[in-house]
Amino acid sequence: MKLQIRKLTKQMMNTCSKNCSCHQGTYASSDLRSAINQIKNNRECAFCPHPNFKFRDELSRKEYAISGLCMDCQDEMFGKGGKQ
Repeated sequence: MKLQIRKLTKQMMNTCSKNCSCHQGTYASSDLRSAINQIKNNRECAFCPHPNFKFRDELSRKEYAISGLCMDCQDEMFGKGGKQ
């Protein structure tokens, strides 16, 4: 499951710019959304085996709802932000 999420995410990121909406409603985004929803239902992280659910702020909690990434993986993916 997690490998599928990584593969679909990389595929979408490699073919589009950040502002591109060409994948909205496509099979790839539908598969990705289904996989992320399953990860969240299992209270897991989409990328790592040992998730950190101590979210820094409300924005980080919202990002988990969107991406299924725990706090550590969000920091790795987007850079460490917020109050340190």
